[in-house]
Amino acid sequence: MLLREAAAAGVPGAGVQAGALLGRIRRKLTTEEIVSVEILGGGRSDTRLVTFANGMKAVFKPPGSLSSTEAEVTLSSLAEALGVGQVPPIVEREITWQGRNLGRGSLAYFVSGTQPVFESQVLHQVPPELNALEFLAIARDRHVGNYLRGPGNTMIGIDYSLSFNPASVVRDRVVLGEARPSPEFLTRLRGLDLDASPFLAWLSPAQRDAIKGNRQAILDRYR
Repeated sequence: MLLREAAAAGVPGAGVQAGALLGRIRRKLTTEEIVSVEILGGGRSDTRLVTFANGMKAVFKPPGSLSSTEAEVTLSSLAEALGVGQVPPIVEREITWQGRNLGRGSLAYFVSGTQPVFESQVLHQVPPELNALEFLAIARDRHVGNYLRGPGNTMIGIDYSLSFNPASVVRDRVVLGEARPSPEFLTRLRGLDLDASPFLAWLSPAQRDAIKGNRQAILDRYR
């Protein structure tokens, strides 16, 4: 679904491999001209809906005490490395609009045609690859409203600013489900170099060790 929406939003290359197209989306999020910025609201009153000259949209979340730009960007990069297609591309970008600097925050590709899901059963319907990714990344605050559903019952995860912190006491901690992730996901996870991956460079030794422990837990459960 992300790829179809990207093509419709002026990102060419629907026929190319997913990784190449996601890379194009990231570049456009980083460099495309902005034509409007509106307050989006939702869980945070300072979240903005950004529209680009090519018609593409994105959600901008300014830096703040309750938000980690690095965590959002890193989880998106980790999803791409593991082939998890239920997380939108996210980049870091500084935005100035109408003379006001909104700061350097996370900018997430907006998937049109989706709606937040507020039924509690959604937490038991998270795709196994997305569930394992969230467990790996020590994602917190995973509750109704932080998942979107689109045509064809497609599910998208959003709002990953509270991730990669093993000391976090925020509720809604992720547990591994019964459904087994795909063989491709498990192969990519097994081969991922958690020490050399550049998007993980900002993690502390404690964070890195926690993620390594979670990876082993995933591989042990689904061996």
